[in-house]
Amino acid sequence: MATAPDPEEILRSTRGNDNFKRITRLLSGGTSLLREIFDSICPPSNLPTILSNPVTKNQLKAAKLTMPQWHCLCPSPGVYGKSADFDVTLLVRLLRTICNLTPPTTGWDALSATEDHSSTADIARIKY
Repeated sequence: MATAPDPEEILRSTRGNDNFKRITRLLSGGTSLLREIFDSICPPSNLPTILSNPVTKNQLKAAKLTMPQWHCLCPSPGVYGKSADFDVTLLVRLLRTICNLTPPTTGWDALSATEDHSSTADIARIKY
């Protein structure tokens, strides 16, 4: 019969536990920040109009979204998702694809320089 783990051992701070807590805070706070930026550029009331625009549809096709991402954006024909349902990956993809943001100096797919305090550099850091 297995014994119950020692509560002190479970709660003990370790490098792994600390890293997990940091990642959890980053994902939660990072997602909220990305959603706030996205909603300021593409207000929720305008999102269906933006997503139904043929130019936007072509941009999204070129962005090679996954099927789950497409289903999140368009759950059914004529129905569009809301940013509250978008995850970090989809928010970053939308910000860099349809929001006409200038990429950070190091590009979207690299860690931005610590001196770069632009919002696009922050988006790239969250993605990275």
